[in-house]
Amino acid sequence: MVTRQREDVCCERLQHREILVTPSKFPLFKKGSDKMGVARVVGWFLGILLVIASGVSNGASWIFITVQTHAPFYSPAKATAFADQPIQWQNRSRMIHTVTADGCRRGGYCVFDSGPIRPGAHYTISALPSGVYPYHCSIHPFMQGVLVVKPARLDAVASLGFRSAGQEGL
Repeated sequence: MVTRQREDVCCERLQHREILVTPSKFPLFKKGSDKMGVARVVGWFLGILLVIASGVSNGASWIFITVQTHAPFYSPAKATAFADQPIQWQNRSRMIHTVTADGCRRGGYCVFDSGPIRPGAHYTISALPSGVYPYHCSIHPFMQGVLVVKPARLDAVASLGFRSAGQEGL
């Protein structure tokens, strides 16, 4: 009799699992809701497509440069970014540093100058025009790095393989 009770409990559990897995319990597959089910599937598909597209769109990724007390003082010493990408320098050392474009030192056009960056803090530039930007730490001039900024990337639609009207010959 004890064995039979266990079998009943076991069978009830199995039946319960079967009920949970039955497709009719899912709102997409309920009888009489075919149009609504299709709309939901299409909505989910479009939502996933938008998430994927946003991952390859302009400005989706950041460039991180680490400021450290040993060579290379800026890691990577030569970083490459696109014109639409944010760039962030993170001070991982125990000293105050700066991120100063070389033009600032020579009295020229000062593209960026972080001012003092405390240990554990960071400095961010939202975007730069394409070009080559040598920079240094104004407190420790021997600390030098180079930032290469390439023209902005293609938009998300082009990067997914779609062409606009003016790109037929590509």
